[in-house]
Amino acid sequence: GNCYFYPAGSGVDFSRYMAPSNRRFMKLGGWAHGDKFIIPFWQSRTMIGQLILDDPEDGEIPSAASRCQLEEIASIAAVALRDASDLETLNQEHELLRFFADCAMTGLLVVQGQNIQYVNDQIVQLLGYKREELSSMSPWWNFVHPDDRPVIWNSAVTSPEPKTRIRVIRKDGRVLWLVTCVHPVL
Repeated sequence: GNCYFYPAGSGVDFSRYMAPSNRRFMKLGGWAHGDKFIIPFWQSRTMIGQLILDDPEDGEIPSAASRCQLEEIASIAAVALRDASDLETLNQEHELLRFFADCAMTGLLVVQGQNIQYVNDQIVQLLGYKREELSSMSPWWNFVHPDDRPVIWNSAVTSPEPKTRIRVIRKDGRVLWLVTCVHPVL
């Protein structure tokens, strides 16, 4: 398997990696004081962590079945660590994207179905609505001039034109012409 048993006196010092234990479940011919059992966490042939066990409650050196179970736990832990790392990376990328979107000089509106998922400050200023008003607007195209709504609906279904001119109605009732670009987000 992928685990290692180091009997006491093997010359490997694990004391700096382990919390001291007050339990001593030892058995003659079984677990001895100072024995260590190591199960590494592997990901893409790189050790990303390890589980170090001492003082088994039954006083026995882990059996093949126990080692197999512990290796499975280590595999699950490795997946959890990888997923946590991926999530942290994704969160950092999301924060960077949000920073760029918030600082953009172009209005940005992200919609999903009939709901607005995100608006930046520029679109809030252009349309004159509060961010909360836009986020709760359903369907999202209520601010699009009624004559131009089919243009928006068709561009979402077919291949979008690189740039489309549409009219929008601000909260104060004024009509603005905007050049829009529609890009699907996967």
